[in-house]
Amino acid sequence: MRFWEGLVASLKATYAIAALSGAVPRPVIMPLVKEDPVGLIWLRPVQDGQNAQEGIAALADIALAAEADEIVLVWETYELATMCQLPIEGPAPCLNVLYARKGEHVLHRFPYRMGQTKGSGERQRQGDLLWKTPLLPQLNPVLAAPLQAVVDSTFAPRATDHSDSFDRVAALMTEQGYSVCPTSFH
Repeated sequence: MRFWEGLVASLKATYAIAALSGAVPRPVIMPLVKEDPVGLIWLRPVQDGQNAQEGIAALADIALAAEADEIVLVWETYELATMCQLPIEGPAPCLNVLYARKGEHVLHRFPYRMGQTKGSGERQRQGDLLWKTPLLPQLNPVLAAPLQAVVDSTFAPRATDHSDSFDRVAALMTEQGYSVCPTSFH
């Protein structure tokens, strides 16, 4: 639980800092192996539409290479809808943190507001980003297609003989423009 609280606090701080510069961090995945994070991998630069959807779905490659048994997938509602040219699903603006393992996923939503206005339900203020009350976690919600592809690919049955090592996949993804920040190598 302490890990989760620290992760969420770190993600919220990252989004708040980015908001000050007018940016939104790209979607990111954190593969975990036996509850230990393997690293953080941010989406590569993408073109809106199919290219963005394919880039997000390919985040599963690093989870497969790490032989992850859990993942944390993070995105911003409006940004995902815009880059993937999909309808907005859920509150926007909102930081979404999905915890997934084989057979289930739980979506945690942290809506926020930009600016100086204070209103009811705000829990924390970081810079110009005002955090509202988080929504209740959702068990196994329907996900946008590229996000569902990450979950499905990560936990699909796989052969025990992996041809691509974590190091090789991390290097390849880095070459493709993904930001790969490993915490350990397998």
